[in-house]
Amino acid sequence: MKNAKSHFFMIFVIEKAKNIMRKYTLVWIALAILLFTACKHKTLFKEVQATGKFTMQLPEYMQATSELYNEGKYCIQYESDSMKVYLLVFDTSRENLNEKSLNDYYDSIIAGPTSQGASVAPPKSVFVNKDSTLQTEMAITLNKTPVYYRIEVIATPRRFYYISLWCTMDKKEDRKEDFDKIMESFRDIGK
Repeated sequence: MKNAKSHFFMIFVIEKAKNIMRKYTLVWIALAILLFTACKHKTLFKEVQATGKFTMQLPEYMQATSELYNEGKYCIQYESDSMKVYLLVFDTSRENLNEKSLNDYYDSIIAGPTSQGASVAPPKSVFVNKDSTLQTEMAITLNKTPVYYRIEVIATPRRFYYISLWCTMDKKEDRKEDFDKIMESFRDIGK
């Protein structure tokens, strides 16, 4: 009788231990999933505007600057020195311009960097918020640092826009989602 009680007691303890192990295993799995998803940082975006021309969504980590390009007229300049991300947007009125098509304008813009040893991918033709766009990527080494560019040339009814977004080559994959969102967010408001 005593052996039967101890046998049932052992079965009871083993079953309790199994239930506890199942619960802790589920807790550890849940914690692992939570930690994995929490580590994926979601970038917060803000809308910026070139008054009377366009709006774009930019990451909150980027600030307006006038330090990137001071040799001519630009619409907006943004940077994040800590994230090593930079943006320039230029615009040109289509009125009285020699380049009448988006392809002609693109060719006139891209001719400069390719003469400086840049590697430029063939452009892709897409629509961004109903505007015709040519998008490309460029790799170039500047001051011994490999640099990655995303370039978008946009034809709106009244203007051509040239958007240049870049980072160091080692940050290309880390910035891909942010770059995609920035480039897809252009909206012409000057119609």
